[in-house]
Amino acid sequence: MKVAIIGAGNMGGAIARGMAKGNIVPAGNITVADPSQEKLDKLQAEHASLHVTTGNREAADKADMI
Repeated sequence: MKVAIIGAGNMGGAIARGMAKGNIVPAGNITVADPSQEKLDKLQAEHASLHVTTGNREAADKADMI
């Protein structure tokens, strides 16, 4: 299953971090979208296999769940 998270702020970032640490969805199947490249870079520094993008549509098009 591929998951898209729209927003890398407090809530979106927490969801992405929690999911990346878990066993249900591999971090490589998670895409996080946010207009702030700085927030995306911070997330990716913590979990290198997360996919990040500044485009919501790009993230949503590749996801099974948003």
